[in-house]
Amino acid sequence: MNKTYTTFADLLKALSIKPTWSTSRLKEEFEDAMAVAPEGQIEQLTPEYAAKAFEFYGIPADMLEVFQEQQRLISECPAMRQFFWVVHYCMYLSPNYQFESWGMGVPKYADGTPCVGFGTVALLSGLHYSEKAWQRLPAEQIKMEKGQLSWTVSRNPETGEPKWVNMGLMGWNTLYVKALIMDVGRLTFELQTFYYGVRAYRNKETGKYIVIAEPGSYGNDGWMPDGESEEDVVVADIYEDDKIVRGNMVTKSGQVCRIVMTLDKSQWELVLEDGDPVFGVHISPNGKLDPEAAAESYANARGYFKKVYPEFEPKAFICDSWLLGRELPRFLKHTSNILHFASEYHNVPRSGGNEDTLNFLFKAGPDVDLSTLPETTNLQKNIKEWMMSGKIMYSGKGIRFFD
Repeated sequence: MNKTYTTFADLLKALSIKPTWSTSRLKEEFEDAMAVAPEGQIEQLTPEYAAKAFEFYGIPADMLEVFQEQQRLISECPAMRQFFWVVHYCMYLSPNYQFESWGMGVPKYADGTPCVGFGTVALLSGLHYSEKAWQRLPAEQIKMEKGQLSWTVSRNPETGEPKWVNMGLMGWNTLYVKALIMDVGRLTFELQTFYYGVRAYRNKETGKYIVIAEPGSYGNDGWMPDGESEEDVVVADIYEDDKIVRGNMVTKSGQVCRIVMTLDKSQWELVLEDGDPVFGVHISPNGKLDPEAAAESYANARGYFKKVYPEFEPKAFICDSWLLGRELPRFLKHTSNILHFASEYHNVPRSGGNEDTLNFLFKAGPDVDLSTLPETTNLQKNIKEWMMSGKIMYSGKGIRFFD
């Protein structure tokens, strides 16, 4: 493949993609991707590759021809072809990169026409990864993985027109290609690495947990990381020696305190820190979040994954969701299943705005006119009023310890 653009910025400009946090992260891998780019044709953009992928993933054959047409269009545009390779590399070849695509715009051809199938073609370029990763999966999980990927390459049931995966969901769907996510009862679990910027300690005698913040600045309210709140900030630091560790405690609601805790290492053991393996927890929107069903999923997850990934030794469950948002209890009854679910998590500081609530509760994007949001349920109605008044529905993220 001929190298068309020598800088990632020039490549984005040629495709009319405005830099976002996701595409800016691709920049870090750009040179490594181009160093191993094929000199000639990219295998993943050939009709033969498409046919093989469709057969492996069990995708309906009536989408094959239009998929191959998208491949051809990408292959014949030098800038699009180069961007495809960079994305493919980050998705499936980079040893250090966990691909994310939130906020990534749809690439456009020189005439301004969007490449509607880019995300789907890029997603299904991971066949070699699946062929190896799926070998360890039980039959029921292979069926689930295929069902998810088949949904990303489908037709509108009403119009019959091709449907393509949303660019923002490419990163999510790579988890199915890589077999890193599985349904276990009511909940879905992802193999992840802990990255919340806190440490958790457990009292050896009582089993009590204390969470302290890694060094950094937080808003005056203690919730927002990086000093995103205006005015003065909470500055967290950690001191540690052979006998003690001293740092700013994080409350169960996720606030970094100005109060400094000193923990005696003879009584407290470190059980979780950034870089540790964990289970990421996802909640399907299908059905009620029944506490008994959720409890059963938690109880079975560790044993289930141990059979499939015996080398993976997670230390906790983590969840990043609008369901853990600190404002949500205002709008729910105390008997709510959602509140029960959230109560089992120890929250940590999280930035962001209304995006997750708009996406999961209203199926709307971040730029939507709030006045047009549906009011089908009381929850939608009340949260819509809250956001239209200028207030924010922050999402939350938290830790659920194993015991």
